[in-house]
Amino acid sequence: MDKENLSRLLNDLQTRSKVTVAFESCFMVLVIITAFCGNLLIIAAVFKNSGLRTVTNMFLVGLAIADVLTASLVMPFTASIFVHGNWIFSETTCIFQGVFILCVIWISLHMVTLMAINRYFCVIRPRLYKKYFTKRSTAAMISVVSIVPFILTISPYLSGLVTYIFRPGKASCFMTFDPDRRLGKIAYTFFLLIIYTILPMAFIAVCYYKLFCTVKQHAKATKNTIRSRQSEGWSSEEMRMTKMLLVLVVGFVFCWVPVITVDFLNAIMGTGSLPRAAYVTYILFAYFSSCINPIVCLTLNGKIRREAKKLVCFRRLRQVGDAEQTIETNLDLTILRVKQTPHQDRAAGEVSEN
Repeated sequence: MDKENLSRLLNDLQTRSKVTVAFESCFMVLVIITAFCGNLLIIAAVFKNSGLRTVTNMFLVGLAIADVLTASLVMPFTASIFVHGNWIFSETTCIFQGVFILCVIWISLHMVTLMAINRYFCVIRPRLYKKYFTKRSTAAMISVVSIVPFILTISPYLSGLVTYIFRPGKASCFMTFDPDRRLGKIAYTFFLLIIYTILPMAFIAVCYYKLFCTVKQHAKATKNTIRSRQSEGWSSEEMRMTKMLLVLVVGFVFCWVPVITVDFLNAIMGTGSLPRAAYVTYILFAYFSSCINPIVCLTLNGKIRREAKKLVCFRRLRQVGDAEQTIETNLDLTILRVKQTPHQDRAAGEVSEN
């Protein structure tokens, strides 16, 4: 049944209209450029300005690195599939993409979860925040959520529980379970469902619900006073960061709801049983989540936006300066030629008279 569904989806992929091919390909290219350039700009801005190297921004940089890797090492293969209508690379490359796509997606999801927990402690438990969220402990958290996904994806492959095959519906390579090891499939799927779906979403929901209630109560109590806010250790900068991260998390969750829904239905109904449109929606929303970080940060985070502008404008100013220097050089040469022309004409006249 799974083979029949995959054959049907492959046929749907290869018989698309030219308009569909153009839309899917152009959309993927736009997402790749936005995710790669936008997240790279965030990384450069934070590393260039020492004042931006805060604990919270470490999570933003971790998420940006994961998104840059997604845009450079995962998305181009899907873009190629949308263009050619088939997998044109080797089996080893398919395994690479299949492992990497799961790893970077899980890293991103857990990084967003850590942001929510970070904001909870920063606003509601400021004393514990200073104790647990040091730069060293934050680096350790980021390292753990970056390493564990690789272990969880490579281990079942090495044990023979899963393999990675081309999925024409999702236009990517994904893990496929050994049909003879049904119990292992159920146990592993249930484990991943809890670790990478239920728990992260639960943590995000609880943390931001608590934050929303606390901020709302605090706003009523301190409507006309600033002293109480300062006494609680809150700052306008932290509140702005909390609101920005809330927007980021909401955008991330918005992209992931279709992904989780399709995965849930696919698990119940069987591999490849849904229409191709459902799987295309799945993969496009999953990839577009890599654009949320730069869109939100460069729009709502004034410090990062100003530093990013400096980086971009520096290049432009340097290009303008080079162009102006070239124009000035050409102008000087032109003036020099104009000045030399009368002397050359007089010299030529004297020679002719003689």
